Amino acid sequence: MKLNIDDYCTHFLKAARNQSAFDVFYYDFFNKSAKEYGYIPRPALWITKKTKFIGFVISCSSVVGFLWKYLAFFYFILKLIMILSRRKGRVALSVSLVDKLVLVVCNRTLEVVKQAAPIDEETFWLAVPNFDNTNSPLKCVNAQSVLTFFELLMAFYITLRVHLYLIKENDPSVFFQSYTALDWIVTYMALSKINPSTLVTAEHHDRWAVLLDTYCEHRKKSTQDQVNLILVQHGLEFAATYEKMAMLGYPEGLPYKLENLNCIYTYNADQFNIFKCHILKKDARGAEPLCMFYEYKLRLSNINSEKKTLLIVGNTLCEDFHLNLLSKLSSNFEIDFFYKPHPVQKSSDVIVNAGWFFIEDKECYPAVDLVVSYPSTLVNEYRALGVKVIEHDFQSTDLFVDELMHTLENELRWKKF
Repeated sequence: MKLNIDDYCTHFLKAARNQSAFDVFYYDFFNKSAKEYGYIPRPALWITKKTKFIGFVISCSSVVGFLWKYLAFFYFILKLIMILSRRKGRVALSVSLVDKLVLVVCNRTLEVVKQAAPIDEETFWLAVPNFDNTNSPLKCVNAQSVLTFFELLMAFYITLRVHLYLIKENDPSVFFQSYTALDWIVTYMALSKINPSTLVTAEHHDRWAVLLDTYCEHRKKSTQDQVNLILVQHGLEFAATYEKMAMLGYPEGLPYKLENLNCIYTYNADQFNIFKCHILKKDARGAEPLCMFYEYKLRLSNINSEKKTLLIVGNTLCEDFHLNLLSKLSSNFEIDFFYKPHPVQKSSDVIVNAGWFFIEDKECYPAVDLVVSYPSTLVNEYRALGVKVIEHDFQSTDLFVDELMHTLENELRWKKF
């Protein structure tokens, strides 16, 4: 199944709109204006950094946009070189043997899919171009390895056309999203070449989820070939997220909702209802997707400590608060502290070098006595294993620290010095 360039452009625009919507959501979350910041992507990664460089970029956002419009060509060349450098020979496929394909975006995909969905030895694991599968427990084939050198050059050309298409759209909210276009198009081309009958993803609504959904829709319309699309939930969803996005100018909550989902593995009925109301397009299918409940279980790593152990689940929004927490608790209790940063955020040097065990391995989850976390997926996953978890919000103050110290001393009977 081949797409023409116009198809790639329109499909990528749908993915770009979803990515941009979440960027706008995070700008608002940080009490910033996306327009003022020029809609620069991924604000959650950098907006909390207090550096002069960021201030300079923001003050020159119009210049940054001008440079991206005309110099993106060189960025795409560098991306192509990186993709080629990770291409360890071309994988010759007997496509007729590929029945089920799992799109691997990160190691989390591997873990949740293996626990939830029925997978056999014939399952094909296709990784996106930027996924490093060196330490992967399964053998994944990167998308670029499925394509010939000429096909990769074609992907580069299509990326340039997509970039020009976004410029002509004259929508500043999606303009910068072309930075992901080459990886996206290489993956789409690889998928189109393999043409599996069943697709499995752990992505809910991002560009990869949209890629699979638009692929299924296009294949259904062009070849009358029905693809079975399965989604495995990888983390908690919150209805408030989409309600807020509706207030920010996205009436449906998401610009593009999934239309071709056949089956979903989710945590519970409440989570399934959020998917139905906010992520899946209503009346897109004759019947709602088959719902299967599953419980994801963390694989905890044993730690050797004679002290009580406490894990702080990190987030760049909470760094000052977590440092304060470390200072006060370590002054009153004998505790070994562990700090696990958010998987897609870069912690500050102060956090990395603070007096705790900083966990760099994204797949390491220590078996601790207590977890302190903002509302996150890990909260439920640790609780399911019987670990005590205490939640705090993103605007926690010294009052929470005092309450936690009271809990440690009285309810959990952790001894002070």
